[in-house]
Amino acid sequence: MTLTEVRVITLEPNKPEIIEYEKNELVKIESAGLGGTKGTIYLRDLKGDNIATLFNSVNQGKYSSALPFWIAGFKGSIMNESAYNGCVSISYYTL
Repeated sequence: MTLTEVRVITLEPNKPEIIEYEKNELVKIESAGLGGTKGTIYLRDLKGDNIATLFNSVNQGKYSSALPFWIAGFKGSIMNESAYNGCVSISYYTL
Protein backbone atom coordinates (compact mmCIF):
# COMPACT_ATOMS: atom_id res chain seq x y z
CA MET A 1 0.00 0.00 0.00
CA THR A 2 1.45 3.37 -1.06
CA LEU A 3 0.28 6.79 0.13
CA THR A 4 -0.75 8.59 -3.05
CA GLU A 5 -2.17 11.93 -1.94
CA VAL A 6 -3.39 13.90 1.05
CA ARG A 7 -5.96 16.59 0.40
CA VAL A 8 -8.24 18.93 2.29
CA ILE A 9 -11.58 19.57 0.62
CA THR A 10 -13.31 22.86 1.40
CA LEU A 11 -17.08 22.40 1.41
CA GLU A 12 -19.50 25.16 0.53
CA PRO A 13 -22.91 25.18 2.25
CA ASN A 14 -25.48 22.83 0.67
CA LYS A 15 -23.30 21.94 -2.33
CA PRO A 16 -22.03 18.38 -2.91
CA GLU A 17 -18.33 17.80 -3.62
CA ILE A 18 -17.88 14.87 -6.04
CA ILE A 19 -15.10 12.40 -5.18
CA GLU A 20 -14.03 9.40 -7.23
CA TYR A 21 -11.50 6.72 -6.32
CA GLU A 22 -10.77 3.55 -8.27
CA LYS A 23 -11.09 -0.03 -6.96
CA ASN A 24 -7.35 -0.20 -6.31
CA GLU A 25 -7.47 2.93 -4.11
CA LEU A 26 -8.16 2.94 -0.38
CA VAL A 27 -9.59 6.17 1.03
CA LYS A 28 -9.07 7.32 4.62
CA ILE A 29 -11.28 10.20 5.75
CA GLU A 30 -9.25 11.62 8.62
CA SER A 31 -11.34 14.53 9.87
CA ALA A 32 -14.39 16.63 9.10
CA GLY A 33 -15.73 19.86 10.55
CA LEU A 34 -17.87 22.95 10.08
CA GLY A 35 -17.33 26.63 10.79
CA GLY A 36 -20.63 26.89 12.66
CA THR A 37 -23.40 25.03 14.43
CA LYS A 38 -26.43 23.02 13.38
CA GLY A 39 -24.95 21.21 10.42
CA THR A 40 -24.03 17.77 9.12
CA ILE A 41 -21.47 16.47 6.63
CA TYR A 42 -22.47 13.25 4.83
CA LEU A 43 -20.66 10.76 2.62
CA ARG A 44 -23.10 9.86 -0.18
CA ASP A 45 -23.19 7.31 -3.00
CA LEU A 46 -23.85 8.24 -6.64
CA LYS A 47 -27.62 8.03 -6.08
CA GLY A 48 -27.39 10.60 -3.26
CA ASP A 49 -28.07 8.10 -0.47
CA ASN A 50 -26.16 8.67 2.77
CA ILE A 51 -23.38 6.13 3.40
CA ALA A 52 -21.98 7.72 6.56
CA THR A 53 -22.35 10.82 8.72
CA LEU A 54 -18.84 12.27 8.90
CA PHE A 55 -19.63 15.23 11.15
CA ASN A 56 -22.72 16.34 13.06
CA SER A 57 -22.84 19.48 15.20
CA VAL A 58 -26.40 18.66 16.29
CA ASN A 59 -26.72 16.42 19.39
CA GLN A 60 -22.99 16.87 20.17
CA GLY A 61 -22.08 14.71 17.17
CA LYS A 62 -23.26 11.48 18.81
CA TYR A 63 -24.61 10.19 15.49
CA SER A 64 -21.33 10.67 13.58
CA SER A 65 -19.20 7.81 12.27
CA ALA A 66 -15.95 7.21 14.09
CA LEU A 67 -13.03 8.82 12.28
CA PRO A 68 -10.83 7.85 10.59
CA PHE A 69 -13.32 6.27 8.20
CA TRP A 70 -11.91 3.86 5.59
CA ILE A 71 -13.56 2.96 2.28
CA ALA A 72 -12.21 1.30 -0.88
CA GLY A 73 -12.98 2.20 -4.50
CA PHE A 74 -15.55 4.88 -3.72
CA LYS A 75 -17.44 7.08 -6.18
CA GLY A 76 -19.93 9.54 -4.77
CA SER A 77 -19.95 12.86 -2.95
CA ILE A 78 -19.44 14.62 0.32
CA MET A 79 -22.38 16.87 1.23
CA ASN A 80 -22.31 19.76 3.67
CA GLU A 81 -25.88 20.35 4.89
CA SER A 82 -25.46 23.58 6.81
CA ALA A 83 -25.28 27.34 6.40
CA TYR A 84 -21.51 27.34 7.03
CA ASN A 85 -18.36 26.37 5.16
CA GLY A 86 -16.82 23.06 6.17
CA CYS A 87 -13.83 20.90 5.36
CA VAL A 88 -12.82 17.24 5.14
CA SER A 89 -9.29 15.85 5.23
CA ILE A 90 -8.72 12.78 3.01
CA SER A 91 -5.70 10.55 2.44
CA TYR A 92 -5.77 7.91 -0.24
CA TYR A 93 -3.55 4.97 -0.93
CA THR A 94 -2.87 2.82 -3.99
CA LEU A 95 -3.08 -0.89 -3.29
